[in-house]
Amino acid sequence: MTPPQPPDSRPAADSPARSTASASSPPSSWHLITGEYPPGGGGVGEYTRLLARALAAERVDVHVWAPAEAESGGGVTVHPVDGFGRAGRREMDRGLDAVPGPRRLLVPAGPAAPHGSAVDR
Repeated sequence: MTPPQPPDSRPAADSPARSTASASSPPSSWHLITGEYPPGGGGVGEYTRLLARALAAERVDVHVWAPAEAESGGGVTVHPVDGFGRAGRREMDRGLDAVPGPRRLLVPAGPAAPHGSAVDR
């Protein structure tokens, strides 16, 4: 049995490192929210595609929420989003609500990543 961690080494309740799913039940789906994804974009898009395909290879349900020119493939479902403004967030909210939980959201960091009010819910 693993000894408990000291309180200061645990992620805060609002920390991205803390999972919303319990440790005993993995999320039924991963959702990667990104400002770029192939065929468009650059490094963040390529990283996101590699991560999404690696998760899909582990038989995990993977969804990517990205700009409209993004393409599905490699076991990954891409949901085109018309930007991350108010209308795009409403569209993404409806799409996320349609996917059964539990869900894990990941926003890759980088210059093209949605940030601030763009992904605040």
